[in-house]
Amino acid sequence: MPETWRTNEILLSFNVGIGFTLTFLGFDMKNFIEEGIIHSIAEQFPGRLDPHAGYYGLGISYASFTLATLISPVVVQYMGSRMSLFLSSCIFTAYMAGFIVLNTWVYYAISIAMGIACGVIWTAQGVYISQFTSKKNAVRNSGIVWSVNCLSFVFGAIMLFAFFSITDNLVLTETVVTYVFGGFIASCILGNIAFLLLPTQTPQHGKDLSVASCLSKNFHVMTDRRMQILTIPFIYLGVYTSHVLGIFPTCMLFSEKLRSTVGNQLTAYYGLVIGIGEILAGFAISFYSKKTKGEKLIPLVIIAVPMHVLSYVLTYLCFHKNSKFEITDEPAYFDTTLWVSLVIAFLIALGDICWNTVRGAYLTTYFTNDQSQVFAMSKFFQSIGSCATYLVGKYIDLHDQLIINIVLTFLSAGAYYVVIKEDERKREAEREAEEREQKQNQAASTGVVCRLRFLEVMWRENELVLSYVLGTAFTLMLLGFDMKNFIEEGLIHSIAEQFPGRMDPHAGYIGLGINYAFFTVATLFSPAIVGYLGSRLSLFFCSIVLVGYMVGFMVLNTWIYYAISAFMGVACGVMWTAQGVYMSQYTTRENVLRNSGIFWAITCVSFLIGGIMLFVLFSFTDNSIFTESVVRCIFGLFVITGSLGSLGFLVLPTQRKPYSKEFSIISCINKNFEIMGDRRMQLVTITFLYLGVQTSYFLGIYPTCMLFTEQLRSSVGNQIIGCYGVVIGVGEILVGFVITFYCQKTNGGRLFPIVIAGLITHMLAYGLTYLSFHKNSKFEVISDPAHVPTSLWLSMIIAFLLAAGDNCWNTVRGAYLTHTFTQHKGQVFAMSKFFQSIASCVTYLVGKYIDLHGQLLLNTVLAILASASLYLLIKDEEGEQKKAAKLARSANPKVLAMNGASRRLLTWMPLIGKNLTETRGNAYRASIGKISRAQYLKRYQATIMRPDGSTVVARFAEPRHLVQLPVDLQSLSEDERRQRLAARKPKSRKIVEEVIDDNFDLDEYSTLWDKKA
Repeated sequence: MPETWRTNEILLSFNVGIGFTLTFLGFDMKNFIEEGIIHSIAEQFPGRLDPHAGYYGLGISYASFTLATLISPVVVQYMGSRMSLFLSSCIFTAYMAGFIVLNTWVYYAISIAMGIACGVIWTAQGVYISQFTSKKNAVRNSGIVWSVNCLSFVFGAIMLFAFFSITDNLVLTETVVTYVFGGFIASCILGNIAFLLLPTQTPQHGKDLSVASCLSKNFHVMTDRRMQILTIPFIYLGVYTSHVLGIFPTCMLFSEKLRSTVGNQLTAYYGLVIGIGEILAGFAISFYSKKTKGEKLIPLVIIAVPMHVLSYVLTYLCFHKNSKFEITDEPAYFDTTLWVSLVIAFLIALGDICWNTVRGAYLTTYFTNDQSQVFAMSKFFQSIGSCATYLVGKYIDLHDQLIINIVLTFLSAGAYYVVIKEDERKREAEREAEEREQKQNQAASTGVVCRLRFLEVMWRENELVLSYVLGTAFTLMLLGFDMKNFIEEGLIHSIAEQFPGRMDPHAGYIGLGINYAFFTVATLFSPAIVGYLGSRLSLFFCSIVLVGYMVGFMVLNTWIYYAISAFMGVACGVMWTAQGVYMSQYTTRENVLRNSGIFWAITCVSFLIGGIMLFVLFSFTDNSIFTESVVRCIFGLFVITGSLGSLGFLVLPTQRKPYSKEFSIISCINKNFEIMGDRRMQLVTITFLYLGVQTSYFLGIYPTCMLFTEQLRSSVGNQIIGCYGVVIGVGEILVGFVITFYCQKTNGGRLFPIVIAGLITHMLAYGLTYLSFHKNSKFEVISDPAHVPTSLWLSMIIAFLLAAGDNCWNTVRGAYLTHTFTQHKGQVFAMSKFFQSIASCVTYLVGKYIDLHGQLLLNTVLAILASASLYLLIKDEEGEQKKAAKLARSANPKVLAMNGASRRLLTWMPLIGKNLTETRGNAYRASIGKISRAQYLKRYQATIMRPDGSTVVARFAEPRHLVQLPVDLQSLSEDERRQRLAARKPKSRKIVEEVIDDNFDLDEYSTLWDKKA
């Protein structure tokens, strides 16, 4: 391929896309209105057309398409890809002319011809693109061709809109059909000319043009394991293409509500939205390809899956199951509106271009031989899917069709994941082999002198300050969110009463359920986001989302509430992972409990400040109703505090990123579930679930119970929420500083006493709540008495106990994860929030079915189970530590325990001696003088045993201090010293290659040695 074509790849991609735009303009728009045309002609001219001919004709078209794909490589090889495109587009022109004189037999005949033309044109397109596309630009060029191609939807929609705006919107008369398809014929002729003007590419095919050899090559291609797996997404492409171009537009036209209000212009709107969505997504993919050098396809699959699944779910809910067969006015689960239909169309478009780009880019990149056969077979299976969909269409209602589509969506994503990861692993292995060879060559010439840099001592000395700063930023950011949880249900009830129809009075629990559902999903890929952006920037961007969330409450209605709840869930999933990672980056093991306690105590100042704000506001307003002015005043203040919190995150110092190589969402999710194979994570999952349930309880359920208790409502009003927030804040802060004091007195502190304290305080709180609140007080305003009279003071005592226990549980969670899991900290914190959010989501979603007493019983059982699981984990860890300490004090000269000084590592290198006692000439020189050899051995040297049983001897230095080589090497020159090291200690190079990286952690190696010992 001449170099000229490589430099003009973008121009050629646009040219091909424009040719397809003009050719397919009529074909795509025809698919939207085909069933409506046939029904209209059948009604106006009885006997001329079978009213159900639409599905049969499309089935025949795709059947001939299927057969044509088998021989299309011969046609493309004989005529060349450019002439194949031109002649196929001429058949498109004739196809459009056939609709002007339509009857049953003409329709079936042109459907057969059209199927053959499609089989050839798509094979020719794939071959033509592959002839001018370089490997690195495959994703970009495929995205450009497909997005420009989809301009046909925009132009076609404008044409239909113009026609239908001046004609009867309900009936497609013969005159309207003539005008419409006359315009399509003109467009196809321009497409014919565009293909004819394309430059001829150099053919890459052999000399054999026989049909038999072509069929043989087709089936030979299918012996490739990758092609066998990819048949699933190829079939799915056919099924959903039939849905997009035929079934869903027909459902809209047959929905009486849309038909009567919008008429045939609905199809124009649909085509316009499809086109805009495809074009925007196409250029976004091109930009993404430029940033990733065209190497990452799995993220496109990950985007396509939720887009299509969500579109299918919305279609299931908003369209009656018989709407694909006949005009129906029967109601669906939700009302069908124009805007919902167009949202579905936009989601379909986004997913469609992702699937097609992945298909084109993968086949172009990974199949360099027999490309005609590869593209032909992809279209062969796609046409099988489309043909089957249309032929059995009259026997499967819409809802069954959608279920089939959803199943195929997930199967297709799995198939792409398998083949793409397999190819990426091969490429990664080749790349690593090259890098390994380069490192070996470099080590042979330069010797082994390696340095490993950890966090500077400054961060260790300022752990306390960082904990205060991080906690303060969270205080400002979460102030509005925490207070909002206290008043959310009451606020929604007030809006529903003042503005009927604006808010569902029960939207509160549903919205919180949506929030936690998205939170749950976001935690799975949050480590990838934190790894890519860094923990500090992740916190900052999440705080911006939270500010937007507060703004949404100023203009609240049901749908805005659900939308901002979803966004907030995603932000929370990333934010809490980023917080855990950031804290683990600056926290040392001996201070982990202290720092966690301080952070949580400072963070909970938000309850205190927010409670005071609410108390003051409600003291000057009506105590029983949240008016619109009060809501705007409250959330205006929350927007200000959230903005200050965002600035606080920007002030934080940047910590090193915890992930050095890979940020893919798939690998992140894989690591998440790999971590769950650890027995410790499996046990501590019970604690995470309890944290989710109790968080939902004390932030949402208990405040609602207070607001719905008539005795408190009449005497205190909404000010009780202000009091509750103040008490919660005071309780969290006091307990946080008590835990800090406990850590100072016990040299780091033990975790289990804090677990016991959290269990006791929560048991007392649940018991008092059971006695003093009616079981229905979480659902409605109630004046029925409980077992014990409810009072403000008793409610505040319960609040204090809830706050004390909450601080204990969260401190233990943070300290245990930071202390125990030294690697993959992002995944560990993400999984903790994953299970916590699952529990919170379930608590809110089933909240309307479980009364207060049932909720308290559930909380009690989970608290006991969580305490038991933590007891087992902490006891196991303490036993391992005692065993390791005993072994370190033994007479084994090869192992020395590493103390605090040795963990301040700046530089290390392998020593020459066999073990510590035989190493000669060890000397430690510092800027302040000398220390004895015994002190040096005790404080700054250790043998680390690796998991495979081999050892590496390392020596450790304080920052800014020098470490000398053994005496027998000091007299040598630098080059001679490097050569001697390389010759006498060849295994050191291997150890260095395996150990030296950004994630190397002495604590981890100590733990591995403990297990080995």
